[in-house]
This record gives sequence, C-alpha cells and structure tokens, in this order.
Amino acid sequence: MKNLIALLLIFCILSCKKESDNLHNTTIKDYNFDYNKEKIIDLEKTESFVGKEQYEFDNYLKLISKEEYTKDSLAYQNSLDSKQYVFKNNVLQTAYGTVKFVPSEDKDSDTFVNYSYSGFSDVIDSHIINLNLYEGEKTLLLSNQNYQYTTISSTPFFSKSKNYALNFKNADGLSSQVSLYDIKNKKLIHFITIWSENYLTDNVFWDGNDNMILKIRKNDSGAISYAKILMSDIKSGKKTTESSVEKNKTQDWKGEYQITTKAISNYNQKEIDLLYSISLKSNESAVLSIGADQTQDYWCEGDYYLTEENGVLKATGKCDENDINDFYLKQENGVYYIKSKRFLNKDWQVLTKE
Repeated sequence: MKNLIALLLIFCILSCKKESDNLHNTTIKDYNFDYNKEKIIDLEKTESFVGKEQYEFDNYLKLISKEEYTKDSLAYQNSLDSKQYVFKNNVLQTAYGTVKFVPSEDKDSDTFVNYSYSGFSDVIDSHIINLNLYEGEKTLLLSNQNYQYTTISSTPFFSKSKNYALNFKNADGLSSQVSLYDIKNKKLIHFITIWSENYLTDNVFWDGNDNMILKIRKNDSGAISYAKILMSDIKSGKKTTESSVEKNKTQDWKGEYQITTKAISNYNQKEIDLLYSISLKSNESAVLSIGADQTQDYWCEGDYYLTEENGVLKATGKCDENDINDFYLKQENGVYYIKSKRFLNKDWQVLTKE
C-alpha cells in the first residue's frame, strides 16, 4: 500500500511539472514583424520645433578646439551591446519570444524594407533595429519584455548618466537637427528638437558631463567647426543673442597672401625654399598653391577648410592624416602671420598681403 501511495505521489509531481512546463511554454510567443503592415507610432514630433527660431541650435553653440572634440570622441561609448542577442536571417530571440522580421526586397517599390541589428540597450531595455527603407532609414525600438515598439529617425546615443539620449540623422542620411530625449522608467521621452539653417551636423555625442559635443559643417562653404552645447542651457532655454560661432569671427580675411620660407623636402629630406600662395575667399575656405620642384612637396596644395578659435584661423586640407600640413593664420595690428609644422621655423612668420 505504501509503495502504491509513493507511486501516486511521484506521478502527481511529474504531471504537475509537465503542466507547469507547458504553461511556461505558452508564454513564449513568436511574432512576424512586417513594417509595411504594422501601425507604428513615431516617437519624434519634430514638426513642433523645426522652423521655429527659438529652437535654432546655432544660438547655443560654444566653440571648442578639434583636440577637445577628439578627446571627448575617444572617451565616449554608447550603451549598445550587439553581442548579447543573436540576430540572424531576420530572426531575433528576445526575452519574451522570437521575432521574425519580414523583408521586402523590391528596391524600386515604396514597400522596400530590410533590417539590420544595431544592438541591445539596457538603458531602455530595448533592441535597436535599423530599418532600411525606400524613402531612407529609420530606427525601430523593440521592447525586450513585451511586444511593444516605436520608431525614431536614427540610432539613439545615450549620455553617460543615462538620463538623456539624442539622435541626429534624418531620412536622407544628412542632418540639420538634433532630437533630445529624457529617459524615465527605461523609456525615451522626446522633449525638444534643435535645428539649424546654417549647418549640417556631421556628428554629435555626449561628454562626461551630459553636454553635447558636435562636429558641424557650414552649408554654403563646407567649413568645419567643433562646438559644445550645454544641456543646462537647453533645459533652461538660455541662449546667446547671436551664435557664438558668428560672434567670434575676426575681421574679413578676403585677399591674396604669400610667404617663402625654409622647409625640409619630402622628396630627398634636403632643405628647400617653399612658396605658399594663399587665396582666401572668406573666413571659412582658402586655396593653397605651393611653389616647389618636386611633386611630393606640393602634393598637399588645393582647397582648405578654415575654422576659428580665439582669433586664429586653422586651415585643414586633403593631407589631414596628421596636423603637419595644417597651417594657422592670425592678424595683429594690421600685420598678417602664418605658422605651420611644415616650416623649419615653427614660430609665427609674417605673411605678405598682395
């Protein structure tokens, strides 16, 4: 009798375990995600901001050096992990189930869509999926805990404190705007989009103090500047009366300049006389002509972009793998000066204005 009772108990336990396992399995769900059939809400409401003067980011810009930009760039790491989850053959295994993304391969149709995995963000507990569409690109934010999703215009970049996020590319892959988000309860809350008529944004990320660091390009000339926008200014609405990029301009440099100075030849490492003829059309661009006998010594001539800091113009051209071929210009008491690591004399030297 005891043996029979024991067998009944074992059978009951196994039956309960099997039923429990089945119940557990029913919570695992498979989904087919078809972008063309889903009713998707876009998290960004840029129409409330873009085109309105009070939201122009030009007025918040504070110039920084390229060195400061580079230092912050190397220090920044976005909170995305691309290795924690496997995305293969358009299938993603999430914490709640399997999602199969349905592509449309006809690139000539407005239904075209394919998917790529950018990574998982524990900041918002969501998978970041890039949507390559007929009309451009978008980013899908897919919750890891339930079947909820929304879209934004591009990959989010999270601040070090994980209190804020930003994104800055539009559907054409360019940008004249930056959208900013608060992060609350692991959700993005879009609160402002700042924009510019004068600049395209090449890159934006966060420094260690939750301020934005930008590389921007002038629309008309292509001249590059590096700048910072303080989140405290954005939150308070504090802005300058005019863009600090424009406010810090020195007097007009338009004109033709020339100097002949000593340098070491890139051809045979011998000392040579090097002629620099510089034509400035504006404070943002210049054309450099180099007088030398060997191609190796005038290879870096051509168009140069100008950026300005503390009254000094920095010229950067096609030979930008290091700063040896960059040159700097300044003006004091009506006298024009130049210096460059390319010259033997590393001090400021007088330029002749023609």
